[in-house]
Amino acid sequence: MTNDEAMQVRSVPAMDNGVPAWFDNVRLQWRSLVGPELAPYVVPISSLKAGGQLVTVADTAKDCADVLQQAPEILARFRELLGPDCPVEGLAPSVLRPVTVLLTGSADWNNSELVEDVLLETWHDVTQLYGPENSLCIDHTSDNGAAGAAHLWAERMCPPFSIAAFATTADFLAHGGREQAELVRDKALLDQHPDLCLVFLTEGDTTPPLMRRAQNAGIPVRVIVSPLLTAEQRRQQRDRRATAWRDYLS
Repeated sequence: MTNDEAMQVRSVPAMDNGVPAWFDNVRLQWRSLVGPELAPYVVPISSLKAGGQLVTVADTAKDCADVLQQAPEILARFRELLGPDCPVEGLAPSVLRPVTVLLTGSADWNNSELVEDVLLETWHDVTQLYGPENSLCIDHTSDNGAAGAAHLWAERMCPPFSIAAFATTADFLAHGGREQAELVRDKALLDQHPDLCLVFLTEGDTTPPLMRRAQNAGIPVRVIVSPLLTAEQRRQQRDRRATAWRDYLS
């Protein structure tokens, strides 16, 4: 499965359990409130801004514009559903949903150039599917060899592009050991409903538990396999990357 095919599966932001009663009705009736064309790509959140402005999260800049264009009709349906006590007075400009990619893999992975190539391909797919306005968030577990390369790549790309990398670590002391700590960490990552999981595996290594958990959660997974590089191969990679970045910045 390519990045382009995988990220056709849309993620939905996690909802807060402590939502007001009126919001349950909105969530249940969302398709009829905004229409079948918008409902799959725009998600309401329970908080209201000042003046009763409902905040939504949209997939693309076009979806944001469509919500505002259809706001009068949507608000009329809100008032019909919620009655005279409707707390929604308007629709705030939608928040553009970041595209989130999980990154995990082998601890001894050392092919930094391949990590950068795959991330650049992924970023290209994001801009093709959603538009250049969406941010790209790379969530990694920090216990794999590809994480450092991903972090450096994100720092080089931002600015000018909206790309960031974040580490989520497993707290062994707080959760009574490695296995339970990684389970808690992986659940927190998957609860964010990422769009794609990238797994960088050294040849012959076993797959990490996060990969299987992502698959079980219905998240598209792409596996990239590479042999361990020799010291000379890594030196050649560093020289190539240094030259490429100098050319890019010149």
